[in-house]
Amino acid sequence: MKNIILSFICVMALGSCKKEKVEGPQGAQGNPGNGISGNISGKITQVNQFNTNYSSGLNTTTVSIDGTSLSTITDVSGNYTLSSVPPGIYDISLNKNGCGLTKLQQVNFPGNGTLYLNGTISDKATHTFTNGAVTVNGQQINTLVNYPSSVNTKAGIVILGKMPNVDITNPTSYDAVQQFYIFPSTTTYSTNFSFAIFDSIAYPSGTTIFAKIYPTTNASSGYTDYSIGKFIYTGFGTPLPTTFTITRP
Repeated sequence: MKNIILSFICVMALGSCKKEKVEGPQGAQGNPGNGISGNISGKITQVNQFNTNYSSGLNTTTVSIDGTSLSTITDVSGNYTLSSVPPGIYDISLNKNGCGLTKLQQVNFPGNGTLYLNGTISDKATHTFTNGAVTVNGQQINTLVNYPSSVNTKAGIVILGKMPNVDITNPTSYDAVQQFYIFPSTTTYSTNFSFAIFDSIAYPSGTTIFAKIYPTTNASSGYTDYSIGKFIYTGFGTPLPTTFTITRP
């Protein structure tokens, strides 16, 4: 009987050991565990503010894994390889002088091989707006901008919030964003969008809203800040100096 009881205890102890197996070191964004390292490779397309591809100077983008020392620079063709990457879930940052920070996020890398992952990085906007306004038009918000004529399609963005110092570099200062695109060979652009964008974020009738207008790159330049649940825009240029004020009807 003793032998049976001891055998049963040994089996239970072994089972407990298996359940409490120690995992490998954690990566910056996930839990690598005990998997085998591998490579992440791909090509970074580099574009100007109008989303036109560059064909030279492509060996200038730094590709790095957030929270680690793993980093590399693209070659003359824009290709990169991050070597000896342990398994994990990662955010991968793309950095280049004159460009907005861009991230390839929540990349699930299983290790033990090569994951092919491409991306795009864009110049920041350098075009400017000469004048503009944000006004109320019935139940809509009207955004108006003036600018020098150009053969290129240009982009802009208006941010809106309850804080008088609304600023795109402070994502907690605004609650709504509207991006717009401007046709070539024009000097004035006007667009309307509904106050309904505020319906889910407690902006009742009578709320004072502050707005700022920025030129921005045509490409989607930025990343998501998961701690505040917002997309962070990084391809913007110099805003109009005026902070516009409207009141929700």
